[in-house]
Amino acid sequence: MILLLGIPKILGQSYSSDQRQPGNPSKNPTSTINHPSTTMPPEKTGNLTEFEKGQSVALKEKSLTFSEMGKILSRPKSTVLSFYNWFQKRGDMKNLPMPGRHKIIDARTHRRLVRESKKVRHLLLLELRNEVAPHASVKTIKQALASVKIKKWRARKRAFLKDEHAVKRLAWAKKYKDWTQEDFEGVIFSDECMVEKSKDPKGI
Repeated sequence: MILLLGIPKILGQSYSSDQRQPGNPSKNPTSTINHPSTTMPPEKTGNLTEFEKGQSVALKEKSLTFSEMGKILSRPKSTVLSFYNWFQKRGDMKNLPMPGRHKIIDARTHRRLVRESKKVRHLLLLELRNEVAPHASVKTIKQALASVKIKKWRARKRAFLKDEHAVKRLAWAKKYKDWTQEDFEGVIFSDECMVEKSKDPKGI
């Protein structure tokens, strides 16, 4: 009984043992080399995976050339060479974090947005954008304010004052302008209401 041991591939070549077949005049088994095919697999593009990075470091420790490493990994020689130089320089295989997109609203503009929105609460988002950050969109302004819990709310509908109402209120104010706080303690205003914000998104 003959036990076959698998030998790993090295530099694209695989080795196997040939058993003595019935009718084979050869008395001793011979070793044959299976040469790789003339057509190489297409090289992969993009950055090396974490596994391929580890393979590159391990293969280089075995004194393989970058051309040989590229054939094993099916990667261009330039990709393997670029990674290994970068690895030797930093001593780390992890990629640096991407810088990301540049922020449209910087910290200074953000603080001014918050300050102006609190100063004039009835200011529309479009007007606030035109005054503070005309280079940004209304959606960006809304997101910036939402990050500090400032949200747009809709006021309840109330009847507008007519000219005659304004005249009567002005006359009432002039009539009682000399009243003190003690005088008003016995007065109940029937049009008072409690106002609370951020309870209902459709109301104040």
